[in-house]
Amino acid sequence: MSRWLAEPKFQARFNLGRRHQREIVFGRIVSLTEKASRCVEKAIDSGDARVALALLKEVVRVNCDARIDPDELRMRNLFDSLHYHQSAKGRGESQN
Repeated sequence: MSRWLAEPKFQARFNLGRRHQREIVFGRIVSLTEKASRCVEKAIDSGDARVALALLKEVVRVNCDARIDPDELRMRNLFDSLHYHQSAKGRGESQN
């Protein structure tokens, strides 16, 4: 197989097949999101606080992670790095 992958024509066809497979899988996942959404809605409507809280946490996480300002991203990455190192230090872990 490694010899075949070294051949550009085979590699191109192989990559095309992989791309096609990913598109099929992605399409299936997207089609399931409507069902998943209805399931979450039913759970919340029935009073399932765990599902409601998990949804809220995820919405906040996604919205907070959607930074587009480069300076804001640099500051957030610096903060995350400092927080990680302080947490590791508090746990007595090596920072290497």
